Amino acid sequence: MVTAFEPNYSTFAPVYKTPGYHAQDAYAMGLASTLSYEKDPAKVDEILRSWGFSRTHIFSRTRGKTIDTQGFVGIGDTEILVAFRGSESKADWLTNLQANTDPGGFQSSEVHSGFRDALFPVLLELGAILGQEHKSSASGPSKTLWVTGHSLGGALATLFMALLTVADGDCAGLVDFSFGGLYTFGAPRVGDRRFAQSLEACPLLENRIFRVLNFGDPVPQLPRRYMGFRHGGQAITINVKGEVLESAPPPPSRLKAFGEWLRYVAQPDFQSLESHLMPGENGYLQALQRAIGVSSS
Repeated sequence: MVTAFEPNYSTFAPVYKTPGYHAQDAYAMGLASTLSYEKDPAKVDEILRSWGFSRTHIFSRTRGKTIDTQGFVGIGDTEILVAFRGSESKADWLTNLQANTDPGGFQSSEVHSGFRDALFPVLLELGAILGQEHKSSASGPSKTLWVTGHSLGGALATLFMALLTVADGDCAGLVDFSFGGLYTFGAPRVGDRRFAQSLEACPLLENRIFRVLNFGDPVPQLPRRYMGFRHGGQAITINVKGEVLESAPPPPSRLKAFGEWLRYVAQPDFQSLESHLMPGENGYLQALQRAIGVSSS
């Protein structure tokens, strides 16, 4: 049974440390990923403005049975935040369950075709926003870009951050922004070994990619390694005690996670396990909140 947990959006207080992981930033990005599920655009705008983002943009694209991509952009004086919504509809999960690959941007790399197809309908829209911000800030201070997402949203965030850094297959940013950090939560694997290695080797992204994994969450174990998919970036693990550790999960948890996944996909209503949720007694946000000692109220 999933325990209700109401996120306290008033506790958003990132330090915007870059490079490097910071627990306060992880929690702030977790709040942003949670906010991406909010269905009321007015509420999203109100909360983003309370966080210091003077302009906001909500994006939403639905195509056919497999594309349902949503999220928001918050634009401040010195920071830009892009958050992708995670798996919520059956269309989202049809995207997750595809395992074909397409060219991944980096030289000779491949990525999950469902994730790439889901990102492309909003890619030009987001690129135009960032391009306009770059143009308007050319004579002012440069802005730092932060990207986040949970579940499918984490996969889209990873692919989006990667594509912004690629020019002719090499790491050379097409958008002239400072990359602050990429924080994902319960994200599946995005691409093959070459994609993961190129992501980690890119100087623009060095020590800026953090993927938070909750013990027992099955989604980060997909697509399976035997299919050629790999994770990139530094793993941050929430262990069985709810402690946040700057390390990869031990091998036994991966076996447990796969068993949980088999149980998960058997549910006809596509409801998430508590270990995969952002809010929830045993979800991501609660653990990240405890790690920085913030009260729930």
